Amino acid sequence: MKKFTYLMSLLLAFVGATATAQTFSGKALSAAPDLTKSVTSVGQINPDSYYVLYCKGRSGKYVMLDPSDRLLKVTGSLPTDKTSMFALFKIESVEEDGQTYYTFKVASSPEDQGYYIPAVGKGGKYYAGTTAAKYSITLKNGEKDYFIIKLKGSNVGFNCDSETFTGWDDEGDNSQYRLVPVTLGSETYSNYAVTYSVKVGEEVKESGSDRAWGGDTFAAPNLLYSYYYSDPVRENASDVVREGNTDFVYTTTRSEVEAGAIPVFSTASSKTWYALHSQNSESRILIAVNENATYNNEESGKVWHVKTEDGKSFNAATLTSLNDVYAASWAFIEDGLGVKIYNKQAGKYVKCSNDGMATLEDNGTRFYFRTSTNGSFSLWNGSGSQYLGSHSRYQSANQRLGLWGGGDQNNSGSAFGVAGVDVALARQYANATVSALTPNESDATYLTAGLAADKEAAETAIAAATNYEPIDETLANLYVVSADIDANAYYRIGNVNLSDAQNKYVSSENIFVGTDGKLATAYYANNGMDRIVRRVPATGNFTSMLWKL
Repeated sequence: MKKFTYLMSLLLAFVGATATAQTFSGKALSAAPDLTKSVTSVGQINPDSYYVLYCKGRSGKYVMLDPSDRLLKVTGSLPTDKTSMFALFKIESVEEDGQTYYTFKVASSPEDQGYYIPAVGKGGKYYAGTTAAKYSITLKNGEKDYFIIKLKGSNVGFNCDSETFTGWDDEGDNSQYRLVPVTLGSETYSNYAVTYSVKVGEEVKESGSDRAWGGDTFAAPNLLYSYYYSDPVRENASDVVREGNTDFVYTTTRSEVEAGAIPVFSTASSKTWYALHSQNSESRILIAVNENATYNNEESGKVWHVKTEDGKSFNAATLTSLNDVYAASWAFIEDGLGVKIYNKQAGKYVKCSNDGMATLEDNGTRFYFRTSTNGSFSLWNGSGSQYLGSHSRYQSANQRLGLWGGGDQNNSGSAFGVAGVDVALARQYANATVSALTPNESDATYLTAGLAADKEAAETAIAAATNYEPIDETLANLYVVSADIDANAYYRIGNVNLSDAQNKYVSSENIFVGTDGKLATAYYANNGMDRIVRRVPATGNFTSMLWKL
């Protein structure tokens, strides 16, 4: 058996197509195509034969299917092994409107569902689909065996760029193809969609997919996991890919850990917040900052990153505002068999490439818990000896967080501990914000916020908060009108700080449509026109000021 060497990916995502779970079966070329036997007239096309599509402008390149996502590509060179079956097509004729058209079927399509070259447009990528697009095939003027292949009812036809099969409306070299009949070997090959999953009990923690040939040995993915998980064990009796043995399941168990050794995990909708401190010292907490960061004595520009300083604790002396409190608040969100670390103020995750300074990004790095003799735990990024920590290489006095490949899980700079946050501190600062508000009840004709009753209700809600969420909700709703909104009524939206003579009211009067009622018509007729929603005085067009809420 040959070793299965495809790389396993956690998730296959494709633009314009999804991964197919079907099995592709077919026969491969028995010999390289003989270009001297190319079809020289459409009358020579045999629906029982197999063909390769040779592009003149890409000498030596052929159209070929990628079975992982059915993308039609252009080969670097035609394969001579079993993968050549994905470069074979059946050309079938269709009579319609008194004309003969042709469809191009992938010869290795699954038996229960044929895949065809779809209708092409000008440019773009194309994926084989179940709809058989019809094409005319005509010899290029002056050529004996190069054809122009155009979509029925269109001037656009087959074309190819350096890597991808596409469409275009010219008849240049990239739009000229030879139809070369080929002979096949006797052996039938099967290409399967294979998956793997890692489960704890019935919960799937990780999964991935790829494709593999029947008879190959499934190569186990490199499964990484935090220290409290046992080594994953494959449940399948055999690791040979074949019909009925394409979904490989691994199981692991999670052992209990000492209370406080690791944080309680959060979810995207419900978070438990912690002060995260370095080297097991609660007077050296981690704080998210958005400022210039120094790495190897060079300024990296203004970025969200993580800072540690001696003497910084989770208290009012160190954290003097609600933003400071949130900047020092962290949640651990389980990700597969590891975690991602989320900061409240930035609304982002810790991310750092190998041996690099940590930043806060929308997509963070997955870390794995390791034990540490210098603290509660260390955080490994899954590569070599790359542990998250505060080290002098990122700034003097070990102030920046980053990865360092020269350490290990017991390095003092890579040890962390957690402590629950003091919500009272957040309540204190949030209440100060509300207390400083002056109620606005000056004009009963407007829907206004900041009423005295609203202020009192906000202070009560904040005082009762035991987590950040109700504090956030209360502050966010301070200026949200509490009155009932009539869904069928129209309202004028005005800025309470401006008079009617000023540009007070939100209006759409600067947005024009064409006579057909479409914005695009007017815009394309004059694409320099103003299409911005603006504020206008009360003397402006009244109907343009009316909005439904």
